[in-house]
Amino acid sequence: MGDVYRRQFAGERFSEQELVPHIHPDQCRFKQPELVCNSRSGFDLPLLFSHKANFSGNIIVLASQDPLRTKNDDNALTMYTPWGFSSPKTRSRGGKILWPLVEWLCEEGFGVYLTDIWKIWPTLNGSIAKHEDLIERQKRTLQSEIEAIEAQLWITLGVKAANAARQNNLRDFLDIVHPTARPDNLRRALNIPDTTFESIRRGMKNLILDKLRSTKLPN
Repeated sequence: MGDVYRRQFAGERFSEQELVPHIHPDQCRFKQPELVCNSRSGFDLPLLFSHKANFSGNIIVLASQDPLRTKNDDNALTMYTPWGFSSPKTRSRGGKILWPLVEWLCEEGFGVYLTDIWKIWPTLNGSIAKHEDLIERQKRTLQSEIEAIEAQLWITLGVKAANAARQNNLRDFLDIVHPTARPDNLRRALNIPDTTFESIRRGMKNLILDKLRSTKLPN
């Protein structure tokens, strides 16, 4: 799927079915895959964006809590990308706020890696959704991701993402309010006068700049 998404972002058109494939039980390594794959569940394939002519090698991660699915999604384990960037039908409010930030960071020379702390979002009863094998596999996957990416800065988006990061022993990250949080929470957390998309982006940008000023980046 990585090749399909790369071609899509380069301008090639694909059908919704091609961009949102179903993951079958025989493709899963965790226990009880049939239960997850036959209910409304989600996995988001991480994305890495960088500027072709201006990439410093430094990477910033934008981490969400999990690949949430809604009642509009299929009763299957579906693959999207974070914030619905790969699917015109699922472009979210949060994605519309974040995309210009991704572009700005790329223009500043950073690679931007988008991922989820918890890798699978199952709409199942608690005993399955919190199955020990699935949780442990997700923790190991995140740890491997942290080691492979070697990011200069991890940014969590929202309280739940920050809590999930702490549960997975992620240290020294920037916790930013979720872009679709309640208006009063957005104004307070971002120190902005209103909750227009532009104001939200400006408030998030200022927090990122403040953090980067105190972060020693490789040459």
